[in-house]
Amino acid sequence: VRRLQALLLLRTGWSQGQLGQYDTSLRNMEEACRALDQLAAEDPGNFTAAFRRVDAYRSLGLVYGYAKNRNRSLADLRKATEILAPLARAEPTAIAYGIVLGELQGRVANLLAQSGRMAEARPFAEASVAYYKRVGDTPSATVPQLMEAVRSVGETEVKPLRDCPAALRFALRADTLSKGKNPAVLGYLAEAYEMNGKYAEAAEAAKRGLASIPTGDAPSKLRTWLQEEFTKNEAKTVAKVAQR
Repeated sequence: VRRLQALLLLRTGWSQGQLGQYDTSLRNMEEACRALDQLAAEDPGNFTAAFRRVDAYRSLGLVYGYAKNRNRSLADLRKATEILAPLARAEPTAIAYGIVLGELQGRVANLLAQSGRMAEARPFAEASVAYYKRVGDTPSATVPQLMEAVRSVGETEVKPLRDCPAALRFALRADTLSKGKNPAVLGYLAEAYEMNGKYAEAAEAAKRGLASIPTGDAPSKLRTWLQEEFTKNEAKTVAKVAQR
């Protein structure tokens, strides 16, 4: 009952965070974290209980990020990383552990880099980029994994580690797997084309993404993002042609 109550608080808090109700969201998720911490402490050998803490602190860190509290976001995401790292080492074949750890390491690296703490950021970024390069080139990689690989290798704030051609390769694979019908994938593909200076292709990918959203849908962050990608890259295409 305590576990279910904590998970319900966590999910409720996450939903409130998506709606911008940050104070209530954070109170609920912090209460959930305390309960899940206690449950894990009472059963220290239970990896599932430990992994629930990872999900809780990751969610808390993301909502603190939405609320523009970078320090708390970094602290909670780093805590989630510290909880997960030994689980991933103990269970190297557990794909879920590696996927989430690589994502968390990338987020921690970016927050550290944005704070000017580049020396601290680099080991996290190196681990994330190396992991997602392996994942991205794995034949069994899924669309969500490929999308995260694009973000990790193409958008890391430790800029010397960026690999834009790899990001485009992964985005193209994700688009193929989703049969060109996933607007979120097309947004990532637009970004990957832009990273590589292919502005006309980026605009076309964003245009396809907009076309794949049902016309009756209400305005959304996804539609806004795709529209921005289209407008920006269309302008860059025109400017590039004018320079010739």
